Amino acid sequence: MRFRKLSGLVAGAVAAGALVAPASMAPAQAAPTSNTVTVPMACAFSTFTIQYPAQVALTVDGTAVSATLSDIPPTGMPTFLTVVGADATVNATVDGDAVSLTGSTTYAATRTGNPPITLPTVAGTRTATADLGSFSISTVAVTMWVKTNPAATPIPQNMTCTAIPAKTVTDTQGLTCVFQDFGIAYPAELSVNAHGSKLAGNLARTFAPGMPAFVTVSTLKVDLQANVATPAAAPAAAASTPVTLTGSETYATPKPGNSQFTFPALTGTRSGSILAPDAIDITGATITITAMGADNVINCVPTAAPAATTTALTATATGNAVKLAAAVTPAVAGTVEFKDGATSLGKVTLAAGAAKLDLANVAIGAHSYTATFVPTNALSYAGSTSGAQAVTIVNPACAPATADLATATAALTKATSADKKAKAAVKKATAAAKKAAKSKNKAKIAKAKKALKAAKSRAAKSAKALKSAKAAVAAAAAAKAAVC
Repeated sequence: MRFRKLSGLVAGAVAAGALVAPASMAPAQAAPTSNTVTVPMACAFSTFTIQYPAQVALTVDGTAVSATLSDIPPTGMPTFLTVVGADATVNATVDGDAVSLTGSTTYAATRTGNPPITLPTVAGTRTATADLGSFSISTVAVTMWVKTNPAATPIPQNMTCTAIPAKTVTDTQGLTCVFQDFGIAYPAELSVNAHGSKLAGNLARTFAPGMPAFVTVSTLKVDLQANVATPAAAPAAAASTPVTLTGSETYATPKPGNSQFTFPALTGTRSGSILAPDAIDITGATITITAMGADNVINCVPTAAPAATTTALTATATGNAVKLAAAVTPAVAGTVEFKDGATSLGKVTLAAGAAKLDLANVAIGAHSYTATFVPTNALSYAGSTSGAQAVTIVNPACAPATADLATATAALTKATSADKKAKAAVKKATAAAKKAAKSKNKAKIAKAKKALKAAKSRAAKSAKALKSAKAAVAAAAAAKAAVC
């Protein structure tokens, strides 16, 4: 039976050494060479995700290339279906050559009950003829041929497998390590590269066991316990998987016990899922130090969450001097950094929960002060920052300039009122003069004209006074702006 082929996705990489013919010998046909690697894959079939740790063995023989892949785990298809065969297409890169490998298989005995899927051997050709140096697989496509009953025509069921890339996850966890009667604080910083079930990591910070200098250390071993969070897409997997990462180093020259020790590289294997993890959480560690022939075991457990602190700040200004006072609760050891906006003004060691800083010749204008507490024991206590305190520094000359402006403004108000009254008097005297003119009484006309002349004179004086008052206000405002 001949089956159709379909493209899907898988990836991996391996490297192997090459054989080189002596220069004095004529070129000869290279013998077949091969290598095997495990490629973690996630296969999408219908609504299922199948985790597939594929064992891929690739062989080259001149231009011929072939590969075998391990069985795919049960796919979750209905048990009444019968699988009669499978096609596979693999796209690979072999020493720089892009190679397409294909194959088909018909099973000698049909398979039922949601069986594992056996893939055919796939083959293709390349342009090179040298021994295998390196290869990588970019895609794999699988078509399963199934029957609903023995007499039915096979139906293609396609599945795409995608290589699961390596992923780095990190965690920072304070540990309290107990050695004899001593407690050692160790801020663990863990970085782990996860690829399939394999884990490789390191602890960034050094460790000081505090042994006497005359005690010599020959071996340092660490067993780090952690939980690896499994992606929600992982079928039938727990939320997290406990793992142990182990590393050991033996020193050619024993080290003094009071040294700062760098932890060896860590490796481990997880179970339950080969999907890229979401996170890793340190849960503890056991450190074994072999000193002068004896093993010293140090057990480490996560330190309790740091206790909260609060920082309060007062800022008092006198002229262009400012006094800053911070109070930290609870009163634990540490420093307080004072800032004006983003500018650091200095750090002060806390004494009995208090820290003070006096500032002189503070620039005129608005300031926003804060105080930030940094604890000495960051594993036991959390830092805190005060609310901002606003302070405005003004020029001493500002107060009299402000008073002068207020006086000028009051005078302008008075001059404006007087000018308004003077204009109203002119209007009234003008109306009286018109009325007297109509009466043709010389005495009344003369009196009205005299009154109008007097009103106009007063109006001219009030207008002049108003102009002067406006100029005074403008001058006072400019003087204030120059010093305030």
